[in-house]
Amino acid sequence: MTILDLQPKEVWRYFDEISRIPRGSGNEAAVREHIIEFAKVNSLYYKVDDAGNLILRKAGDATKGKMLLFQAHLDMVCEKNSNVEHDFTKDPINTIVSGDTVKADGTTLGGDDGIGVAMIMALMTDKTIERPIEALLTVSEEVGLKGAMGLKSGELESDTMINLDSEDDEEIIIGCAGGMDTLLWLDIEKENVPYKPFAVKIKVSGLKGGHSGEDIHKPRANANKLIGGFLKDVIAEGKIDMRIAGIHGGDKRNAIPREAEATITVPWADKENIRITWNIFESKAEELFKRDEPDMRLTLESTTIIGDTYSKKLTEKIASILCATPHGVIEWSASIPDMVEVSTNLAYIREADGKLVIGTSQRSPSQEKCSAIASKVAKIGEQYGATAVHEDSYPGWEPKQDSALQRTAAATYKEMFGMEPKIKAIHAGLECGLFLQPYPNMDMISIGPKITDIHSPAETMHISTVEKCWKFVKKLTSVLP
Repeated sequence: MTILDLQPKEVWRYFDEISRIPRGSGNEAAVREHIIEFAKVNSLYYKVDDAGNLILRKAGDATKGKMLLFQAHLDMVCEKNSNVEHDFTKDPINTIVSGDTVKADGTTLGGDDGIGVAMIMALMTDKTIERPIEALLTVSEEVGLKGAMGLKSGELESDTMINLDSEDDEEIIIGCAGGMDTLLWLDIEKENVPYKPFAVKIKVSGLKGGHSGEDIHKPRANANKLIGGFLKDVIAEGKIDMRIAGIHGGDKRNAIPREAEATITVPWADKENIRITWNIFESKAEELFKRDEPDMRLTLESTTIIGDTYSKKLTEKIASILCATPHGVIEWSASIPDMVEVSTNLAYIREADGKLVIGTSQRSPSQEKCSAIASKVAKIGEQYGATAVHEDSYPGWEPKQDSALQRTAAATYKEMFGMEPKIKAIHAGLECGLFLQPYPNMDMISIGPKITDIHSPAETMHISTVEKCWKFVKKLTSVLP
């Protein structure tokens, strides 16, 4: 069975179409052009705004309701397992249907937010929907909500919006956290090792990872923290003169890092000692995460190096920053049970622009609290000689309790499915908060089918909830004023 055999057929057909088109953040031109051609074929209004967002409109009978806006983002997070050959700039996503689930073959699926885009395309061609429909398809959502940031007033005609970028079919989202990134930049200092070197590559892989907002509270390991912990252990013992020859961990600002590796050198005489130290570290890590990270793999293997290593001083700085920088929940909400108030993600470490950069991201519905944890991360980096830079700040979406849209959506959900939906705010970031700047009177909710483990190769979309969400969306087009 393939996704083309699934119901609702029109939604899965469009999802299949866009899954064949590479659409990583910043590379949305091809999928946008595909949807423009779709608009032409179906006689839809279309416009690309100055930020690269695509706006569509379907004419309808105004007596059946005012213009109703649906919104999703075109881009997807591009993550893959290290043993998978996949080029996100040219290869299609290979989807696998199993029971009630759809996954990809070792990569992210792109259900976030491809299924939202597919539903919008299906809405635009559904002849049973008589009211006028508007769509906003944004770009670069996954790298700082850049498309939403560029949206200007006067582009949209609607004052009611349904965002299709949530991942739980039992929820209606009415608020979300804001966030920002804090980058720690280190000058790369290299030197010749003053001994005959023995080089090894240490690697962490097989972690669950996940979304840095939705999954940050779960007891999952962070690959960068594990690598940093081992480096710090070696330095703290003071018996082995270790140098880093290369280090890389994580990839995306909004994904908990699943993999990290470092090449290190030690004196030839310490080649057995470094293995012993690693074995002790491996045993402790496996004991700590044996329940929550059953597929975790920690490996050490001999390797060779070419050229100089990082200086001993830089090696110590890297280990110190990785260990001292917080990761995870910083504060829980005092007013909403089980709601994260403040978090930070130690997202990646890599060489860039001739320097070493350690990327982190912070989230909170409170701009003040978000800035406070970002400042703390910056001070930790500066303490060890890094230059801290804050960027890609975006506001939260403050819940508008008991709005007309929320009341109608909740009542419709209960009538259709026989249960009350969960009305909540989430710790992840949505574009809705940014839309309120050019459109302060916009009434908004966010809904979607059940998608688990987003921003990781384990991303899974639950088929039955896609059909459920589609029926809910269609019903809302007929009951909303």
